[in-house]
Amino acid sequence: IPKNKKYMIPRLVEKFRFFYGKDGVHNATIYEKIPELLKLLKNKNIRMYVVTNKPLIYTRFLCKKFDIENFFNAIIGTQINGKSKSKDQMIKSLKDKYTIDVNNTCFIGDTSSDIYLAKKHKIYSIGVLYGNGNRQDLIKSNPDLLISSISDLIRFVERYGQS
Repeated sequence: IPKNKKYMIPRLVEKFRFFYGKDGVHNATIYEKIPELLKLLKNKNIRMYVVTNKPLIYTRFLCKKFDIENFFNAIIGTQINGKSKSKDQMIKSLKDKYTIDVNNTCFIGDTSSDIYLAKKHKIYSIGVLYGNGNRQDLIKSNPDLLISSISDLIRFVERYGQS
């Protein structure tokens, strides 16, 4: 967005949220093998959390729609009115509330900003190339581990995940 058009951002976000709430969540699909991955992680007693910039109401709806909400210890997102904490603040709150040991934690993300956020909090970062993020930007962000597919992530968890 050009600098002289930045005043439009709040209105564009509002329009996007309206569309996403009306149509987007109903047309969403879950990546194949994600339920299998979540079951594996849960069976290995790995605590899982969702931290997203998406409105919490939509994130909860999608987790329920795909029958995956019970895999997560907490789901954290933004408020529908946009008056929410930043993702950085959400991570800080999550670490404090759930006493998360960053030395025994990994952050899985599909964007460079996810990887930079993990690094900022000294959390092991896993970049996934099957997501919506820009592939080149994700590679340049230099995650601790780069994964090409959910199958590769499953193999990684089977090999290194705690039990």
